[in-house]
Amino acid sequence: MKREEKKKLTRAKILATAEKMFSDKGIKKTDIREIAKSSGVSVVTFYKYFASKEELLTEITIKKLTEVASLIKLNLATSTDDVMSTMKRIDDLVESHTSNLHNAEFDEFMNIAFFSNPEVIAAQEAMTKDIVTAVYEQLKKTNQLQDGVTLEAMLMYVDMIVQYSRLPKNRGILGPHPRHAHTNLEQEVLNILMYGLIKKNDYELNPKHWTKI
Repeated sequence: MKREEKKKLTRAKILATAEKMFSDKGIKKTDIREIAKSSGVSVVTFYKYFASKEELLTEITIKKLTEVASLIKLNLATSTDDVMSTMKRIDDLVESHTSNLHNAEFDEFMNIAFFSNPEVIAAQEAMTKDIVTAVYEQLKKTNQLQDGVTLEAMLMYVDMIVQYSRLPKNRGILGPHPRHAHTNLEQEVLNILMYGLIKKNDYELNPKHWTKI
């Protein structure tokens, strides 16, 4: 096995081991020495890959964001259903994929990272762009897209919402809320977006149909 391939496998092993331990024991009770031992490497080797527990958490968060984006894109690309039915199905898939990290400590880390960690912010923005683009393409494919709506306008609208949520005075108003139902404000913002995108004669615009995205 080539050296670079071995390094990739070692890195992946550490990430997978840490993710499981953070899920089982929590972040604070998980020691780097334990992660290294369970990964089959020395502490010295561990630090060659990750400088700290926070860096490790950052990598896990980015990995999850990337995986979730890929999952949503794949389901939208292969679906011929209306977009809301597809998104409801995706909700269940995403929940299943990320449920192991839903504990208070990781939620706290993620909420802070989404507002202050440049790497996580960049990954979240890339994920958002990918998902918005996938939703746009699926709406076009199923002939649900409102006439005159462009991808650029969709991306601009969603970016404004994201930037608004990052203002210090607004932190916590809009997600991320793993495993939590949308707040009323989040639901209103989502409704405005979907009302503006979907052709009125193609979908019954009733609040009971809306779901978290």
